[in-house]
Amino acid sequence: HHKSAWLASVITPFVRFAYHGPTPLFLVEANTPGTGKGLLCDATGIIVCGRPMSRMSYPNGDDEMRKNITSTALAGDRLVLIDNISTTLGLPSLDAALTASTWRDRMLGKNETTGDIPLTTIWYATGNNVALTGDIARRICHIRLSSPLENPEERTGFTHPDLLAWIRDNRGRLAAACLTVVRAYMAVGRPAQNQTPWGSYEAWSDLVRSALVWAGQPDPATAKRELITQSDRDGAALRGLIEGWQEIDHDGTGLTAAKAIERLDANRDQFETLRAALQDLLSAPPGKLPTSKQIGTKLRYLRGRVIGGKFFDSREIKKSMHWFVCKSEEVLPDSFDPVVDGGFTPFEEFVSQSAQEEIWR
Repeated sequence: HHKSAWLASVITPFVRFAYHGPTPLFLVEANTPGTGKGLLCDATGIIVCGRPMSRMSYPNGDDEMRKNITSTALAGDRLVLIDNISTTLGLPSLDAALTASTWRDRMLGKNETTGDIPLTTIWYATGNNVALTGDIARRICHIRLSSPLENPEERTGFTHPDLLAWIRDNRGRLAAACLTVVRAYMAVGRPAQNQTPWGSYEAWSDLVRSALVWAGQPDPATAKRELITQSDRDGAALRGLIEGWQEIDHDGTGLTAAKAIERLDANRDQFETLRAALQDLLSAPPGKLPTSKQIGTKLRYLRGRVIGGKFFDSREIKKSMHWFVCKSEEVLPDSFDPVVDGGFTPFEEFVSQSAQEEIWR
């Protein structure tokens, strides 16, 4: 599926204007330097444009990233490679650009805006074992290279020793092959491939991803799902937080963040699951607990997110917010009061069958 994801990265530029909406970032990642990340991206650039991709370094902060995106949008660059990421990948401006079709920003050095600029750039990135932050994992089509060698750049015996020269000589045939895959899929009526949705990238998925799956390739989204699982630090810590909270809130009546800290302080040799989860989520100094305000803020951010069939919810009791763990089947529509007799009542018991059918209809 990583190979299929690379095929998607080559085909996508040829059909960029055959679908509406954004395109995921193609992250070419490796386990060690010298594996061929940049070479693979240059191969893509030569097939698509006849030349290697233009490169940019990963900026130190979001403000610089925003300026780079604005400059890229104004220039109308088709392909941009963020090369050799040595820090974490994930900034608010990049997240926004990867799910946008237009871009607006303040003109550099001027007190006026750019207006709405079409943003059709396809973004690529390379790095070794890149750590992801924020919400960028779901915006990535992941291409992983792996070598068992200590110095993979010293390898020999390739089928095409000068790969880029071979691609230049065969560019017409390779470009035609990219177009043929999509054209064949469209010629048979674009049959549905029954894939799981790829949020924010539905149009790209319905064309490029579906064409590859129809042509017999693995689903490129498989790599994305693996990446989300590996990079979801909050999700992993939330699982421990839910388990630990159930231990400390043993009667299930809910606890305030302050009461949770009080119980942790009073039982220093217990509730290790909760302590570890709080340490992971809030990065408290070793041996110290975060403040009740920090815990409350984090719980509000994670409220309602289901992990392992359970989630956090809250209710106010005597002007204090109490947090407790619920089962996902107890989720109710927002228009209903979920709290009945100090707990949750399943929706099926809350209203009549006829009312349920009318509401859902």
